Amino acid sequence: MSEHRRWHLSLPWSPRCLLVFVWLSWILPTDSLSSTRSFLFRRGQVYLQRLRNYHNVQYVAEVTLGDQPVVGLYDTGSPDVVVKSDMCDRCVLPQTPYDHEKSTTYSMSGIIHKLTYGAGSCEVVRGFEKITVGPMQAPHQEFWEVMDHSIPLWDSAAYEAVIGLGPTNGTGYGGGGTLLMTLGVEVFSICLQRANASDGLLTFGPKNTGVVNAYPPAKVLGHEYWETRLGRITLSNGASINLCPDSMCAATIDSGHSLIEGPMDHIMALSDHINIKEDCSNLHELPTLRFELDGQPLELPPKAYVVRIGGEPKAAERVWPILPTGGAGKPFKPNTCHVAFMIGAAKSDFGPTWVFGMPFFRYFHTTFNRVERTMRFARAGQDCEPLPPGKNIALTTGHAEVSAPLDIDLGAIIAGPSSIKGRQARTSLSR
Repeated sequence: MSEHRRWHLSLPWSPRCLLVFVWLSWILPTDSLSSTRSFLFRRGQVYLQRLRNYHNVQYVAEVTLGDQPVVGLYDTGSPDVVVKSDMCDRCVLPQTPYDHEKSTTYSMSGIIHKLTYGAGSCEVVRGFEKITVGPMQAPHQEFWEVMDHSIPLWDSAAYEAVIGLGPTNGTGYGGGGTLLMTLGVEVFSICLQRANASDGLLTFGPKNTGVVNAYPPAKVLGHEYWETRLGRITLSNGASINLCPDSMCAATIDSGHSLIEGPMDHIMALSDHINIKEDCSNLHELPTLRFELDGQPLELPPKAYVVRIGGEPKAAERVWPILPTGGAGKPFKPNTCHVAFMIGAAKSDFGPTWVFGMPFFRYFHTTFNRVERTMRFARAGQDCEPLPPGKNIALTTGHAEVSAPLDIDLGAIIAGPSSIKGRQARTSLSR
């Protein structure tokens, strides 16, 4: 079946090829052509996936494994499809977890790994399954089932699967590859609507290309992450702060991260110059955050980087210590305002690393090109439509918006040492 699929990918769609396709449709079973039909859909169409909002810190959507629906987090910060299933005895599972024994399209490869994140680790077993996203279908997709884990957030998360959208070409095992590769998706974009409790949008395929391509591309560094050069982090209030001069840092653009993460010295230096009142009454007085991605100037207004934190104190213990305004010696006060920054320790070959998560996607319609290995950051309208750049192509958000901040549940945040994020390490336990 895979050879048949590649044959169709390699030939142009001339009238002769279409006649061959019609002839194959007559003589072959329906399942034999499932990948070809999904390819025909992808050639000329765009699929829009709505991402449901959970406490403004998780955005999820349904994906189907075999014939079983699961809820997934679409994550540009990781490459793999990782699923909690009934194989995991110690997992907190949904009422009807994925069960590969009920699937007629599942096959096991026999490879077991330990995936280690900044949050903890999980033991997973490799398999293959038919994975369907809207009208698109990967008939034999590599994925990993969780057998055990030590990631506390997974016990209460709104999702049971992580759908990796990273730029890597996959694990390197025979028959493997990322979901984007298998589906043939070369370009996709993500944007999150700004209002409290509003949803996000994930678009598979090129859309609004005239507007998007008016913005310059940011080159992706390396092969593992959607990462680019970061430089000249400053504030608009004249504060004597200039972090990452000469683009000496790196930034990962990560749809699966709830906040903005950076090295401790950077985050603390910024926070010292942003004095937020607990009731957010001085939001209009706060400075704009400025920075450059691959030399391109960007801005985030106060509403982008200020949040009102709620949640149960016990659940918040996981994240509160790594907020710049938090810490073990400071009591957690629900319904108070803070910067949406988090202290991290991520490093890459390209320097100290920041992670721009969900606050970034609320202000920039971000387009990822897997083939060109570029990203484009278009100013986002209130409903996530990409806006044309200004005459000078300056990538700014326009005037600073002043209104009530977003409300987030601290216990549901994805990021930091107690969540399923961080630089992934893969250890083979058996073959």
